Amino acid sequence: MRKRSIILIATVLSVGIIGGAAAYYRHHHGPGHDNYASHFTKHIERKLTKKLTLNETQKAGLGQLTQSLMTSRKSFKEQRIFDLNEIFSLLEADQLDQEKALNLVRERLAMIGSHAEQMISSAAGFTDSLTGEQRAKLKEMIEQRMSKRRHHRNQE
Repeated sequence: MRKRSIILIATVLSVGIIGGAAAYYRHHHGPGHDNYASHFTKHIERKLTKKLTLNETQKAGLGQLTQSLMTSRKSFKEQRIFDLNEIFSLLEADQLDQEKALNLVRERLAMIGSHAEQMISSAAGFTDSLTGEQRAKLKEMIEQRMSKRRHHRNQE
């Protein structure tokens, strides 16, 4: 049960941080801003440190988690540019090359898998250091964030 809880918390935390990063970027920096990820990371770290009253060990764990997410994000972004070019070439053909499309999906899944262990390990390092009260507060923050996203999406 503990392993399942850690995976669930890490997944929710990762989704929350990534979703928050996208929203923060759109709201504060707009298109063309190159360093929004590092600004957002610092913002999230300050916000979580303050709201969860993190100690130094917990701050270090949060720093490792955000660094892991930034590293993965950079790799995904670089690969996305290549994948888009491949997708465009597939669309230009008279018939969709299903094998090539399937290989693109498999490559993307392999890339996600290669980063998953590090991201989960970083998330576990951070969440394992939290007290029960801090975990409850983090869960509440993520739930609030996700409900705002659902509300925003339903309005579109």
